[in-house]
Amino acid sequence: MTVGAHFGYDQSSNSEVLGLQLRGAVLRGGQVQLVPYANVTFLPGLREYQYAIDAVWVSGGRSGGLYLGGGAGLRSSVFDVDASGERETRATWAAVVGLLTGGGGGIGTQVELRWVFLRDAEFDPRVVSLGVNLPIWSP
Repeated sequence: MTVGAHFGYDQSSNSEVLGLQLRGAVLRGGQVQLVPYANVTFLPGLREYQYAIDAVWVSGGRSGGLYLGGGAGLRSSVFDVDASGERETRATWAAVVGLLTGGGGGIGTQVELRWVFLRDAEFDPRVVSLGVNLPIWSP
């Protein structure tokens, strides 16, 4: 299991993103992983919060490699500024593709593209991010 931090850029809102994540192997070889994460998107005058979990397939298992997957989550923001302007939380789903390096018990890095799909929203976030993962437990 690893703990990590990532930072990136949301191309849809032209804003920075900062997040934390855990990576845990479901299969002993690490080809299937669960990745719960939390992100903050820094919009002008507003912070959006995303809490989600992804299931990903990693081509090289614990050694890293190309990964792809998807998941579900919750996003908290002000979605309809013209109407009430109140913060609300909406369900989301996401697709992710990335490259994970440095497996095998050491510090790892990742490059990731994530598409988040929101129902009844003006745009869907598209985030490009870089991350660092530190091992906290190994079976």
